[in-house]
Amino acid sequence: MKKVFTKILLLALVVVFSLATFGCGKTKEATITFTVYTADGSMAESKDVELKIDLYKRSAPKTVEQFISLAKEGYYNDTFFYMIGEDGYDAQLMIGDLKYTGEFTQEGTNKIYEVIKNKEIAPIKGEFENNGVSGSELTNDKYSIGLWRRFDLTTSDYTAFGEKTYDTGSSTLYFLNQTESSYNGSFAVFAQIQEDYQDDFDGIFEQVNDSENYEEYTIYYTGTDAENLTFNIALTEDFEEMKDSIADLFEPEKGSKYYYLAETTVLLPVAGKRVVVKSIEF
Repeated sequence: MKKVFTKILLLALVVVFSLATFGCGKTKEATITFTVYTADGSMAESKDVELKIDLYKRSAPKTVEQFISLAKEGYYNDTFFYMIGEDGYDAQLMIGDLKYTGEFTQEGTNKIYEVIKNKEIAPIKGEFENNGVSGSELTNDKYSIGLWRRFDLTTSDYTAFGEKTYDTGSSTLYFLNQTESSYNGSFAVFAQIQEDYQDDFDGIFEQVNDSENYEEYTIYYTGTDAENLTFNIALTEDFEEMKDSIADLFEPEKGSKYYYLAETTVLLPVAGKRVVVKSIEF
């Protein structure tokens, strides 16, 4: 009888533990190792910083699966933190769709790495309330991580294009440095930085969150038709001069050779102020 009671008690404890574990939604953790460059253009001085994050598959199952799959294939390696918009956005850092590759020299500057677009990833369904997906218990608090998607950046209207942009998130992540409640219901939050590593994230953010550490670039596309476009990126001041000198190339309605899409402005860190993903492990 005593043995039976003991087995029942152990079973009850397992059930309680399981409910507690899955009740919070945490299903896995990951360790992201960043290389933080602190030197000048030579980038001779650097250190590795680890951030452990909790993944919440119950809240955003497709998003978590997408992140794990991409991370395991090395998709995020060599991508770097950057900011968006003409004036930046100090509430968050972006990562995932831009990466460095190949050294090159450019006279008169300290840029030593070329920026390219990461490979195209098929978008997934946006797991948030405004897209008809319920059940997420995560909100856009400081230290939260979410999946970025398209929206009207010029007006910060997260629902301006409705369902046309709800399912455009694929791989780009945002890391929040402050609570952004206006995102709630419109972006998929799927992870959080663990408490013991939040000071490390603060340190990274403090280093990169300085306008003097960034230069403004413009992303644009060229090609012979809308289905075959090439990613391009240039300093905004250079891009503006280029547009003025070859304006006809960027007017597809006139049947020109190149298609010019509405440019996106990003703030990329100058050499010596970069934070680059080294690895992601589970």
